[in-house]
Amino acid sequence: MVILCGQGGFIFYDDGSAGTATGHIELIGSAVEGDLALYFNTTDRDINETIDVDGTDVVVRADANSIGFAASNAALRIGDYFELSGDFVMEKRDVGTATERTLIGARNVLIFLGRGPPTLPDGSNNPDAIGVRINNAEVGVVLYADDTFAFTATGDAGLMGILDDIDDPNGFLVTGTLTARVNNSGRSVSETITFPDTSTVSVNFASSQRVEEFSGDPVIVSIGGVLVIEGGITFTRKPGGEIEVDVPDASIDINIPA
Repeated sequence: MVILCGQGGFIFYDDGSAGTATGHIELIGSAVEGDLALYFNTTDRDINETIDVDGTDVVVRADANSIGFAASNAALRIGDYFELSGDFVMEKRDVGTATERTLIGARNVLIFLGRGPPTLPDGSNNPDAIGVRINNAEVGVVLYADDTFAFTATGDAGLMGILDDIDDPNGFLVTGTLTARVNNSGRSVSETITFPDTSTVSVNFASSQRVEEFSGDPVIVSIGGVLVIEGGITFTRKPGGEIEVDVPDASIDINIPA
């Protein structure tokens, strides 16, 4: 990891160290970049101290045996089908143990379900991406050392690659609020992630069963403005990347153009 144009403070103890740093982050070997506030604590006790760095008070605050950061204008990619971009908090828990995991809380996020990735390396939309997206989402993620993860997210519904021009009345449009639930970790999950403003987001899966779905109720699907479906909808990604749509209860309006 490289932090550019940064400042920080570090405290060294007989049993470890703790510190904080702020600046621009580039994680070598990973698709993570943005503006960062980093903290760490290698001791077995919570640290909350203020130190003077060239006349500026720097607060060093971190839980025991932890490392984490808060980032803004950042991007994080997990596989080809799951991408977060927005503002993040990240923390490693139980560092160096069998239950080590990384918790991520994020806002203003793009979540994508389908054949992707949704964006190209230059940040533009991928013209070959096809699927369902959640815009402006708040998300909680739990990453495990075996590269599996679980996450929940809620935000605005949208589509990619399916006549998805929002300004085109003849397009295939999806509007409403969607909630994403994905767990490929093979574990039951119960974690709470805290943002800098002390608000929280929870990631809860009572079962270890694999889950990968986007759902909302109500969601409105408009096809060219002629066929409008409103109700509960669930989008599930199948192993081959296809999106299965389940509409168990909905109203249907047909608008015949004059």
